[in-house]
Amino acid sequence: LIGLGIVGCLVVESRYPNVRHDFHPLSQSLAGVNLAQFAVGVLGVLTITAEYSTGMIRSSMCAVPKRLPVLWAKALVFGAVTFAITLPAIVIVFLIGQSILSGHDLQVSLSTPGVVRSLFGAALFLTVMGLFGLGLGSRVQSVQGVPYAAFLIPGLIMLQVIDQTYGESSSSLFQGRFMNSIQELLVAPLSAVEMVTGFVLAAVLRALLIAFLILGVGYVMVHTLPRDWALYFAMTVLVATLFGSIGIIFGLLAEKFDHIAVFTTFVITPLVFVGGVFTSAQFLPPFVRQVSLFNPMFYMIDAFRYSFTGRSDVSVPISVAIVTALTAAALGTALRMTALGVKLRM
Repeated sequence: LIGLGIVGCLVVESRYPNVRHDFHPLSQSLAGVNLAQFAVGVLGVLTITAEYSTGMIRSSMCAVPKRLPVLWAKALVFGAVTFAITLPAIVIVFLIGQSILSGHDLQVSLSTPGVVRSLFGAALFLTVMGLFGLGLGSRVQSVQGVPYAAFLIPGLIMLQVIDQTYGESSSSLFQGRFMNSIQELLVAPLSAVEMVTGFVLAAVLRALLIAFLILGVGYVMVHTLPRDWALYFAMTVLVATLFGSIGIIFGLLAEKFDHIAVFTTFVITPLVFVGGVFTSAQFLPPFVRQVSLFNPMFYMIDAFRYSFTGRSDVSVPISVAIVTALTAAALGTALRMTALGVKLRM
């Protein structure tokens, strides 16, 4: 939480004055919240599932026979401790980050309207994520024969890979169009293939880095690593290429930053959350399970999770084939639109 926030501020400070149009000093200090939410959520899952796996839950239930008071007590203690730890950490990284940005007068202070509310909100958000994990862990102890926390890690990695790769390519391309810096690429002797390859490779590298960071958190907390590294890297690269290409398409079509967020809000987020990040399709009613087969995110998450658990809800070759076909279609569309110069030349 603190380290990523400081790194984010150092990056902005080193790149000044080439900062994004939608840059906000506070968002850089809170860059680590995105990763911290997964650590806190997994910790919430482990808080309750560890008692089931070790059998210590019997002692708790003997002392308090009713299940609900036990869960309320655990939630109260866990929530209070999480908030008490995350709030000081957030304030510390805010103060350090703003001192870094102050060299170029980019900083905000605690007296700036909305800053204190945002800091408290970030701590509350992390607390809620932890309680969410605690609630999931209390209901599901194992899925497909593996501990729930180990089942959860691959889904969280794929969730961030999808979101971040789309955001990386779409915002980078749109920013170039908005600030007219894209003209430097257009006058250079670069083909459409080379331009698209650059954006896609940046998205893939970002995906691999994010996957590595969450994998590191997962290994420390859950001691889980991929069993099939080839499938792990193949799915990460395929999905990153797919959503990097989609990001290029929307980065070309968007007229303002809000248009980029539309796809994230109304397509990516709903489909990912019902695509198997938190639960297996085995828990769904038969009709809903059949409907989920039309969700492309389901195949991405299911094949990627197989690299960890060795178990899947559908055939892995079928999942890989579907993701490959979607990637080829999106990449081909991005290449064609770039070659035609769609909204690139003013």
